[in-house]
Amino acid sequence: MPPKSLLVILSAVVLVLAVLSQLEQDGDPVLLQKSVALQKGRVDVFNYVSDLRNYGKWFPGVERMETTDSTPISLGKHYREYGTIPLYGEVEYDIIIHGYDPPELVSFTSDGWPMLHIEISVFYEKENQSMLIWKLKTVRRSYLFQYTVAPILKLFYTGRIRQGLWNLKYIFRS
Repeated sequence: MPPKSLLVILSAVVLVLAVLSQLEQDGDPVLLQKSVALQKGRVDVFNYVSDLRNYGKWFPGVERMETTDSTPISLGKHYREYGTIPLYGEVEYDIIIHGYDPPELVSFTSDGWPMLHIEISVFYEKENQSMLIWKLKTVRRSYLFQYTVAPILKLFYTGRIRQGLWNLKYIFRS
């Protein structure tokens, strides 16, 4: 039989984990936000990035995105994302458009376990120049998730989005 002090410590750890899993933050927490200035007009940039079939051309790890029907992009539209995760292999996700406000915003959520929500905003800067802001949020709001899984997701996506924004800069070079 384990010593009484070990049981007390184990019980305290379980209690803390249970409380952290139930306490939630207000709103969807932003895990990562990056921006890039692009040498192309706002409408052209928005048309390219909001066509999610192009997402795999600039975002690392995404091989392709396919529409599930022939309707134009709108709220609630579904896509299938096919990609790879290092050390894991091939993955497939259902993507749902949750925000669409041309020529400024497109946002979508993945049905994967972390329930990632990506917002892409395009703002006018100058003639033939725009600013793109890419945000990674999660629908999971518990403090337990924020202190355990979120740092790993930030680490994983920081390099990917940096490379993705460089790819966009290359695509829209003058």
